Amino acid sequence: MRIPRVRAWTGVAMLALVLGASPAAAQFSGDTGFEGVQFGATTAELLQRFGARATRLNRPLDFGDADADVVLRRHELGGYPFIVFFQMDRASRMLKRIQIERPRHGAVLMVHNAAIAALVAQYGAPTQVCIQSIPRPGGQAIDERIWRLGDVVVRAVFREQSLGLLVPRKLGVDDWEVWEPSPEGMPQQLFVRITPAGTEPERCGKPP
Repeated sequence: MRIPRVRAWTGVAMLALVLGASPAAAQFSGDTGFEGVQFGATTAELLQRFGARATRLNRPLDFGDADADVVLRRHELGGYPFIVFFQMDRASRMLKRIQIERPRHGAVLMVHNAAIAALVAQYGAPTQVCIQSIPRPGGQAIDERIWRLGDVVVRAVFREQSLGLLVPRKLGVDDWEVWEPSPEGMPQQLFVRITPAGTEPERCGKPP
């Protein structure tokens, strides 16, 4: 994923005025940095852009404040396949965020480390890192990293339900961390979320 130069807000507002777009449309306008997709895209536009790669779901998936009715079933990140969920705002039916998620049975340490390495290679060091390990049986280890890239925020989250203590190991060269293997860990969730800046809390420590 490459984050292109994001249009200035004044340009977006002017375009919305010319086209007669609603405030909601203007709110979700802008570059996502994901394969040329724009925040504010419609389902039809997503299907047209991705063609045979896209799957239209008969029943949209519920993501709380958004629904996903278009997915890419096989998107590669760090050499491993992920699923891309295009989450549409329930009120405007426009693209609100993109979530790139590894199926839970495949959300393992090796894939997490490969995904983080790919993101670091693309964006550089994260703007913010929060790593929490709970030293008790049943505790949840959480690794969250945020990249603030102009008007786009990229958030990577790895959650692991652990039966033991996971200890992060720092790599001295790039000064970022990976998890040491834990044979007792039970994988739970691994995803990357792309959102417009200012639409969600831009701090880590309490993963969404």
